[in-house]
Amino acid sequence: MVVEGYLDRDVNTAVMRLSRKGYLYVLAYTGKRDYDNFQVQSLFASNDSIKNASINLDDKMLTIRGVDRFTLSDSLKIFGVPSDKTLRIGKGRAFTLNGQFKAGTLRYAGRDLKFDYDKFSMNLNKIDSITFSSSKLASQGKEGEVGGDIKYENPGTVYFGSADNKSGRIAGKKTTQRLVMPEGMTVYFNQPIRGNITYNQKVYFKIPAIDNDSLGKGDISFIGTFHSDGIFPPFKAELKTMPDNTLGFVHKAPATGYPIYSNKKGSSPSNVKFTGELTMDKTGLRAEGVLNHLTASLDTKGILFMTDSLLASGDKGEIKEGLVGKGYFPQVQLNNYSLKWWPKADSMVITTSKNNFNFYNATANLEGSLVLRSAGLFGNGTLRRRDSEAISKSIKFNKEGFV
Repeated sequence: MVVEGYLDRDVNTAVMRLSRKGYLYVLAYTGKRDYDNFQVQSLFASNDSIKNASINLDDKMLTIRGVDRFTLSDSLKIFGVPSDKTLRIGKGRAFTLNGQFKAGTLRYAGRDLKFDYDKFSMNLNKIDSITFSSSKLASQGKEGEVGGDIKYENPGTVYFGSADNKSGRIAGKKTTQRLVMPEGMTVYFNQPIRGNITYNQKVYFKIPAIDNDSLGKGDISFIGTFHSDGIFPPFKAELKTMPDNTLGFVHKAPATGYPIYSNKKGSSPSNVKFTGELTMDKTGLRAEGVLNHLTASLDTKGILFMTDSLLASGDKGEIKEGLVGKGYFPQVQLNNYSLKWWPKADSMVITTSKNNFNFYNATANLEGSLVLRSAGLFGNGTLRRRDSEAISKSIKFNKEGFV
């Protein structure tokens, strides 16, 4: 114990007493004093010009090379992994690193990460990512981290519990992490994990300035505003971990409905409204609900919203007879239909499983597809009557008949 520094031995009297280190260990063991487990190991092939550790006498910085990983608090599961295997330690054990800093279920990655030992906090100067291990996945026996799609344009600070509870074992002291981002952050939906359903950077979720003092306690969630590049008006929602391990949200549209593509530049004015529940996850921005466009009422079972188009399908739908502006629309029943709508082209193409539509009290039948436009209803295919048959890529249905 003398060799390890727990006891001081008087060489003349052979009397041994607790050293400062030993006294600290006794207090820590009895829970009367906080402690840490800051350990740094260096494995570096030094030579005459470069050693595994050196001190700059001007700024008093200790540079340690050959550091694969170091522990700051084993109880709080805090450790660092320098990407350049270098750790720079200054006064009061404050240090700087490039790489990753793991704390509990959260992982902080970036450059010029400055740790303040006295405050037990870290300045996140250049953030590459902040990810966390999902408790939902863990409960399913799965591994994976969430949050890599959050972009941090500005610095922030994370506090690792209480500065006087570095051991994480003092009762009543805070152990959860606190993240302060004065400028907030942004989430985009264009990561490779989302497969073929990705969106440009005009589709994003903006999280305002945050001060979250409960990080590490359950899965993360943030309140912010979703911007859809003109698909919908901006709306507030809760960003959270979705069942497919991506960040997304579930949001209920108001009873009055959301106008769709009404703010889209270059598109024709739209009177389409959506009422239902929107979900953003790995499969894209999807929904089920009622679409009302011109005289069409479509009860959908699946809608995919993209920035330039909309895809939907359903069991039942109807185009009611009516006049909207100068456009006339005959009555048509739709069964087992699918559609794609290009707002900019003012074209909603509708097909059914049998590609078969009846018009004018079943006196006319179209085998093909319908195109719903503000100018009226058009057809593409073979139109049959009892006395005639016509094949055309642009059939216009009027009140008196078709051309």
